[in-house]
Amino acid sequence: MRRSSLILFLILASYFSFAGKISGNITDDKGQPLPYSSILVKGTSKGTTANGEGKYLLNLDPGSYTIVCQHVGYSREEKTITVGDETVVLNFQLHVQELTMKEVIVKKGEDPAYEIIRHAIKKRS
Repeated sequence: MRRSSLILFLILASYFSFAGKISGNITDDKGQPLPYSSILVKGTSKGTTANGEGKYLLNLDPGSYTIVCQHVGYSREEKTITVGDETVVLNFQLHVQELTMKEVIVKKGEDPAYEIIRHAIKKRS
């Protein structure tokens, strides 16, 4: 009885230990690697960070996932994949995110703090 329970436990443990792997590279428009980019599984707390060469590896259970890749200064990208027991190669190419700000007008004049200081000096005895 004990032996059959142990064998059943080992079979179940080996069955649940299989996980799919997602690996790939993260590059910019010019093909240069983007080191330390974030790779997340949407809707979960699972994720990883790319290494200094823009490569990553993520272990997931078999199923369908939406993978999100983001890097500061670049637009984020999402891809939906199905993971089985084999390794899936999923590369990301992120595009530069350009932001345009409204114009800023700099006016010359006296610092408002000087007016406050003058009032404080007038009020002292």
